[in-house]
Amino acid sequence: MHALGLLASLRQRLFPYWRNRACAKLNLFAVHSVFSFLPLEGMILHLEGIPIEIGPLANSALPELLSLYADRRIVIMVDENTHANCLDMLLNEFPVLDRSEIMMLPAGEENKTIEIVYQVWSALLEYRIQRQDLIINLGGGIVTDVGGFIAATYKRGIAFIHIPTTLLGMVDAALGSKTGIDVNQIKNAVGTFTPPKGVYVDRVFLDTLPDDYRDWE
Repeated sequence: MHALGLLASLRQRLFPYWRNRACAKLNLFAVHSVFSFLPLEGMILHLEGIPIEIGPLANSALPELLSLYADRRIVIMVDENTHANCLDMLLNEFPVLDRSEIMMLPAGEENKTIEIVYQVWSALLEYRIQRQDLIINLGGGIVTDVGGFIAATYKRGIAFIHIPTTLLGMVDAALGSKTGIDVNQIKNAVGTFTPPKGVYVDRVFLDTLPDDYRDWE
């Protein structure tokens, strides 16, 4: 089966879960079983020209990409959940990221606002982040949507990558070039189509999630 066909099969298999908000409890064992069912581990997919690598981060092209920014600044975007549960996993795997600036976005759809974006733009300016630097979005759909929008608009565009940490982020939100924020409670009313340098899907991050997913989108 073609790689994109495999991805479509994964989405189809998970469709009842992410479309039905009543299915708030999704057993993590079942999630891992879905990934195991499809031979995606170790694959590199290309969606809209964006490389999507599935498997352990250490075995991906991420170390090589980070080496390209050895002399540049790196910013890691997280929210409260990924700051507490995922950031140390990433830093332990890649000690070179210890020098990164960490910026924490407030969790929740209600915080996908221009006010939050403005605060992060201001912080990036304060830290003197330049166009040649890199942003890493570590989180679910809110982090990838907002972090991608911030990267796409700051200084007319700064390179960024996604490391999704939730089921929806891995099979939908972090895929493709879409970024966005909400305006007047209209979801993704303002945004861009800006491709990340890559998307790195490591299902180990699913182990950090509770059974009741909090970012159904």
